Amino acid sequence: MIINSYFLAPSDGGGPDNGSGLALTEGQMGQQTSFVGWDFVGLTDGLNDIWAVPVGGGYPILWWQLSPLPASPFSDGTGESNDPFLISTADELGRISNNPRFMTAHFSLTNDIDLTGVNFFVIGSELYPFSGVFKGNGHKISNLKYSSTDANNVGLFGYVEGRKSEIKDLVLIDPNVEAGNGRSVGSLVGTNCGTINNCHVHNGSVAGYSSVGVLVGGNSWFSEGIGRLIKCSATGTVSSESSAGGLVGDNYGTIIDSYSICNVSGSGWVGGLVDYNYGTISRCYAGGNVSGDVMIGGLVAYNQDTVNECFATAAVSGTIDVGGLMGTNEGTITDCYSTGSVLGDRHVGGLVGCSGQMYNFFIPCQVVNCYSTGSVSGNMDVGGLVGYNCGYDSIVASFWDMETSGQSSSAGGTGKTTTDMQSTSTFVEVGWDFVNETENGTKDIWWILEGQDYPRLWWEAAEQ
Repeated sequence: MIINSYFLAPSDGGGPDNGSGLALTEGQMGQQTSFVGWDFVGLTDGLNDIWAVPVGGGYPILWWQLSPLPASPFSDGTGESNDPFLISTADELGRISNNPRFMTAHFSLTNDIDLTGVNFFVIGSELYPFSGVFKGNGHKISNLKYSSTDANNVGLFGYVEGRKSEIKDLVLIDPNVEAGNGRSVGSLVGTNCGTINNCHVHNGSVAGYSSVGVLVGGNSWFSEGIGRLIKCSATGTVSSESSAGGLVGDNYGTIIDSYSICNVSGSGWVGGLVDYNYGTISRCYAGGNVSGDVMIGGLVAYNQDTVNECFATAAVSGTIDVGGLMGTNEGTITDCYSTGSVLGDRHVGGLVGCSGQMYNFFIPCQVVNCYSTGSVSGNMDVGGLVGYNCGYDSIVASFWDMETSGQSSSAGGTGKTTTDMQSTSTFVEVGWDFVNETENGTKDIWWILEGQDYPRLWWEAAEQ
């Protein structure tokens, strides 16, 4: 398919016309207006600034061939790490766009910015990913609005990629992103293959077809292991036709010290924090309400890797594979708990709905040192801790409260009374590592108000 492509007409010394592309005369080849759909430096037909007219005239050249290079549209800075471009207005923010001139640059936000009524240009794309550094310096960007019927990689930043790329210390207030049938949709980043550090979304509203999250759509989607989220959070609502998570859609990277309190809904693969997890999630939590059909979890919808020292308080409802922490587990869950109510039809559990590798028996799959306390209701394969275990999952030193769950049986774990569940000895006797004891280790993972509450993760107290 030949689109918006041109050649010098045979009559002016060009090649033969075989019907592919459009022939232009010598005079036309020197005019910007002849090149329909091309983005020239200095014109308002787009912000990519791919093409330029050489000094003195002539055929179009690429922007980087200009000498000197085009002037910066920003108020100050050179874009270097020690002299970042300074962003102080909505216009300057939009000027970054996916302009290849600025995709490796450093930026520093100097003011809060309100995007009300602004036709914002998404920063970075899969073709021109953002691989620079954007420092928010704690400032807020409010009222981002984006709407499309079918767009992928959507957010304030569309596509972020690179081991040195980073977005940090930024807050989004009331973003509203509607991507229709789009995939990898978030309010901050559509697809992240870089680092997002200390970024937060308040009252976000995000919708798309799959891989949808309030903060990020896909984390490390096509670059396994590079995507990192550190000390991030999200509140708001998420909806999708397929997979959705409160904080992140799909995770192939690392998420640590982060949380979401969101209302998340979709047909399947719906999680309070993440939908699919093929990476590592550590010291995170999720609240709110999570609902859908298949694979619905208070923290994660489907896990095939590692989740440790996490918890969920979300109320969870679905049909098949429904769990307070996780809908389906085919990985490792260690030192986690859930307290939210769980309602489903089949494979319903206080912690995990369906656990175990059904097809690949060689991948380790286990639940270690975990518990659940929420009420559990369902019709088939219903358990206080685990609803259904295919037989290839090990449930180790894990418990559920028989009284608060309303369930006396489980496909794994040990049922206890509320009194037992609020007693240190119940857990220490099977190897849990508590504060002020060294027999089970010195990491101090758990602590408890004896006789008053259930065990809590130590990092929860450390954050208060």
